[in-house]
Amino acid sequence: MKLVLSMLVTGALGVLLPAGAQAQTAPQAPATPQFAPTALGFLSPALVYSNVWGRSPAHGVGAELAYSYHPRAARRLVLGAFTQGQVYTDGSLRFAGGLQTGYGPFGVELGLAHRTGTDDFRASTGLHVAPYLSLGVLSVALRFTVPLNDTQGAPNSGVASLGQGPETALTLGLRIPVRVHGQLPRWHHGCGCPGRAPGR
Repeated sequence: MKLVLSMLVTGALGVLLPAGAQAQTAPQAPATPQFAPTALGFLSPALVYSNVWGRSPAHGVGAELAYSYHPRAARRLVLGAFTQGQVYTDGSLRFAGGLQTGYGPFGVELGLAHRTGTDDFRASTGLHVAPYLSLGVLSVALRFTVPLNDTQGAPNSGVASLGQGPETALTLGLRIPVRVHGQLPRWHHGCGCPGRAPGR
């Protein structure tokens, strides 16, 4: 009887010990790779429409090109630059350019703008200030232009006596953001979203 028990114990140990050793030496499952955030940069061409109020009210259509930079450590922060040009229904042209900054969907553009003259008003250059709300491909801005010079022409000179003056405009934009540098976090189905880590 002792001999039988000894053989059973020896056999059980012979099966269990190699299995335990195998379990200890089995390779660990690779850890889920963690996304390392990088700074992101986007170039965004856009179509722009403006409804303009002021001394010379008009409607304007045109285009904009903006670059936005999202720092590595604060993805919701936006820094960048913009340039835009529009044709107004009164025959004038408006050009603007400058810097932009924001946080999340809210931001502001600061720069200079120039509006060409018409038969009724002289050309003017002014400060461009435009708080905006960005909703993906759509943006809405309330744009102000404060003239830096609003001089009058000489009497009987044939030149319009007043410049274009202060301007307020409600501006709508349809933009297509194109990533030019940086890496987006990827979801399991292959798409990414700036500022969000996988599984959140």
